[in-house]
Amino acid sequence: MTHEELIEHAQSDYNESRTVSKFGSLYFTTTGQHRMTLCKFLDLEKVTVQINEYTFDQEKFNAY
Repeated sequence: MTHEELIEHAQSDYNESRTVSKFGSLYFTTTGQHRMTLCKFLDLEKVTVQINEYTFDQEKFNAY
């Protein structure tokens, strides 16, 4: 593949979108790991991802 084709593949949704889960200030890749790694190696500054954000409910935690 050419450099441009690699970038296009890395940024494509392929079979599923790139998804990350956010816990506090931390992000964990849940789908599209190989394409996210490719983006890193290609030094892409921005990547479009779907974010599933989770918040910690201290009150509910204390109740249990």
